[in-house]
Amino acid sequence: MRVLVTGTDTGIGKTTVCALLHAGLEAAGLHAGYFKAAQTGDDDDTATFEWLRPSALTLQPSYRLAAPQAPWRAALLEGASIDLARIGADFAARAPRDAWLVEGAGGLTVPLTATMDYRDLARALGLSVLVVASTRLGTINHTRLTVEAACNAGLRVLGVVLNGPPDEGLRGCLDALLAPLSVEVVAECPDLTPLEPTRVAADGRSCFPARTVVALRERAA
Repeated sequence: MRVLVTGTDTGIGKTTVCALLHAGLEAAGLHAGYFKAAQTGDDDDTATFEWLRPSALTLQPSYRLAAPQAPWRAALLEGASIDLARIGADFAARAPRDAWLVEGAGGLTVPLTATMDYRDLARALGLSVLVVASTRLGTINHTRLTVEAACNAGLRVLGVVLNGPPDEGLRGCLDALLAPLSVEVVAECPDLTPLEPTRVAADGRSCFPARTVVALRERAA
């Protein structure tokens, strides 16, 4: 199972969801790795993930760029360019794993180059898509746009993960709206504050129990 964990926006909780899903996969007896292809700004999502899931295999980013912007813009500021072939080569050098979680940057259509975005990366690496959405106002619009963009690009969408304070009825609304695309909410993750490894390990098993992990693997096959 190879998954692009993308979001409906930046700061949506993709790294946290990656850690929670890794915990669920591990509890189900699966070995999962993590890869952030392009890191921008001062944040280090790989280091955060390694802290939250010290048992995981991680690959270091193919690109680290200083500006906290979309990878294409950040690369332009450094007179650099992003090559999907390089990312693919780094990914191909991985050790055998049952699953790989590839974290995107921002949303699905964030550009990596002037002509390619994370939809192209998903195709290049053979990734299915898991969409992380918030529970804040506006999420219905952002989630539908993201799922439709993925489906229109011919990508397999494994589902939507709601991340944040509970919003009663939101899951049912999204399930109804996304049903024509054969997509549904597969998990609801709590607002983890403070964020720390022990809580991620426990909540990961409840957010992504074995039955959900099995369903995700079957859909990704």
